[in-house]
Amino acid sequence: MGFFALFPITSALLAANLALSWYALAVPGALDRLAFDMGRILHHNEKYRMVTSAFIHADLFHLLFNMIALYSFGPLLESRLGIVGYLVLYFGSLAASDWFVLQMKRDQLAYRAVGASGAISGVIFAFILFAPLSKIYVFFIPVGIPAFVVGGIFLAVSLYFMDGGPNGKNDSLIGHEAHLAGAVAGTLITGIIAPDSVRIFLSYFV
Repeated sequence: MGFFALFPITSALLAANLALSWYALAVPGALDRLAFDMGRILHHNEKYRMVTSAFIHADLFHLLFNMIALYSFGPLLESRLGIVGYLVLYFGSLAASDWFVLQMKRDQLAYRAVGASGAISGVIFAFILFAPLSKIYVFFIPVGIPAFVVGGIFLAVSLYFMDGGPNGKNDSLIGHEAHLAGAVAGTLITGIIAPDSVRIFLSYFV
């Protein structure tokens, strides 16, 4: 059986992200119309941006990073959680990350961000619950790093860039705040809908 037949939700999410990201990057003005824009959301009631922004990306690297993560981690979760549980995880993590950003940045009307990172963070940390010691090969590092270590590094980097990084400001469209909220939400959602995941995680360390 093909990948689509085995993992229809992961396949659909990959296709939606690739298609909408291509549209946003190729069509003039599209990214501005679809991005998470605090001023437009709060004062022009353009709440659709909270969803559309999660399917477009700032550049090709941003898109590929998120899609490789979804392709790598999504299938296991779709198998373990089932279609409904997997959708709850993905869109629950997305909703939590949107809510967190709205609360944290609501006084910064110029704040803008794009990317599936909130949902992808939830997927990554759900995977860690099920397989914390699985080896992850990051970029060109030849040695596999345990998934829970990669998760810790991921959170540390996100917290660092939430304050703007070394120059004190975030000039990109990448919402690092969403990474943190998505990771926490993904962990909690998975623990609730699949309690055995917590037992599996603890069994590796206790």
